[in-house]
Amino acid sequence: MIANIISVLNSKGTPPVPWYLAGGLIPESTGHKIYQPALSPDLATSYINVANPGVNDAVPIVAPSFANFTDYYAWQFNGTTQYISVPGNYTATRTVVIWQKNWAGVYSAGTLKMLIRPVNGATARITTNGNVDLVGPASNSIIGVRIGQGIYRNGVKLATAGSFLGGADYNIFIGCRNAAGPPANYGSGYVLLYADYDFVLSDAQLEALFESMRTIVPVSDSPYKNLVLSTVTPVAYYTMNQKIGEFFVDEMGGSPIEAFTTTAAPSGVTIGHAGPTGKGLAAKGSVSSAAYINTHNDWATETGLNLNQFTVFGRIRNINTDAQARPVNIYSSTGTEYFALEIRSGTAQLFSRENGVTWDTGAIAVVPNDTWIFFAAYNDLANNKMGLYLGTTKYEFTKGTTGFLDTSPDSTFPYILQTMNGFMNNVGYINGIITQEQVNILAA
Repeated sequence: MIANIISVLNSKGTPPVPWYLAGGLIPESTGHKIYQPALSPDLATSYINVANPGVNDAVPIVAPSFANFTDYYAWQFNGTTQYISVPGNYTATRTVVIWQKNWAGVYSAGTLKMLIRPVNGATARITTNGNVDLVGPASNSIIGVRIGQGIYRNGVKLATAGSFLGGADYNIFIGCRNAAGPPANYGSGYVLLYADYDFVLSDAQLEALFESMRTIVPVSDSPYKNLVLSTVTPVAYYTMNQKIGEFFVDEMGGSPIEAFTTTAAPSGVTIGHAGPTGKGLAAKGSVSSAAYINTHNDWATETGLNLNQFTVFGRIRNINTDAQARPVNIYSSTGTEYFALEIRSGTAQLFSRENGVTWDTGAIAVVPNDTWIFFAAYNDLANNKMGLYLGTTKYEFTKGTTGFLDTSPDSTFPYILQTMNGFMNNVGYINGIITQEQVNILAA
């Protein structure tokens, strides 16, 4: 919806609305502080406050490097000496949004007014006066937001921050902590975009800003994506080949998948290994860590997935060396019901558990190594069937029971990359059972 509004606003023959104004929903102001290294031709230009050039430009105290990611640029901080000062004091009536990638650092206690920086090597934090709130895993690129007293990540509100206390105000440092004046607790990593507004954004403005930021370097509009959307009608579809960051953007408009703290996220999650469908998401999980990426418990409700009859499809590569990998797993929050494609020592098999009974197909077929291969796994509870397409070859099995023990869709959600070493992309979920004709098209 918001993306459509932005598109319409930018198609009326007038100059495009800057990304930081979110399609016109955010008003212009000389008090905004907007830095866009992702779109800048060089380091010097990246310091310019594009909302009001020459006023409140970023001040490099020890200049970061200027990283080139081919499709975009970024400030790169070394974690020991480099940081940027944002002119002016932060107040409780401002909103700060930052797009960062691969932060690492160590947090120590102290008093400060406003902080956006890395901590603990695995998280990024936003805090006021020592009241700290987790805002996301640093292994993935995220957008961290401090809106009034709220903490947001990729558009999802995570927590309400501690109260904003009075006293002397300090300006924001990017790349380290402002320890009431001197720098401290440096972090290493990248900053792509920084937006600092002189008022508190509304929910609608914030949503529009997230959408606008994600389209700075667009998600790949590959021919395969177009093929998928013209062949099937997914309720959720994640290309996993975004050019900027490692977002799980749902092409069907749902919330992005997040790595929650219920378990360890896969280590070394990166985008790479280009294939016929674009780049893939690489994960290096292990059986012992039980690593995975999942989404919120009401995902099935949001998407409208029919738990009685659905198909999950995608492409995988180089995962047959893992002892037990589950590229996809539809899971009930009760912990007792699930449907999963599992690959054990290079051989695919299906698992389902319904009404307390586990159904295991046993070894189905060897998954080719060092090549992208299409899969589609389906669970047909109404007809006591489950099946797998590997490439264009179909394998189907009869079960002896039907129905999830927990049939509530607001308690069922997907795991992706569970305990998996290897690559995936173009994962989608559809209601009903995929046909052989559709598989032939998508597996070509």
